[in-house]
Amino acid sequence: MARRREFDEAEVVEKAMHAFWSHGYRSTTPQMLVDATGLSKSSLYATFDNKKGLFLKSLDRYSADQAAFMASMLDSMPLRQGLEALYTELIA
Repeated sequence: MARRREFDEAEVVEKAMHAFWSHGYRSTTPQMLVDATGLSKSSLYATFDNKKGLFLKSLDRYSADQAAFMASMLDSMPLRQGLEALYTELIA
């Protein structure tokens, strides 16, 4: 019987996302991911298979966060005002 995970996967993905964002995919080492997430290499690999799997989960998380941000900007005001606010935020 598999052990129950003792960590929040969403939190781990977010921490990894920031590591990838700071260093880039290629330069982010497995040890950097261990340091950033607080998990052991074996836990990271057991959960995400490999660095690419964790990166893809991080990319999914980033995409979902951005889509939610854009939707909130566009839903909270008239379309023109929402687009102007969205573009202003993206440029900043």
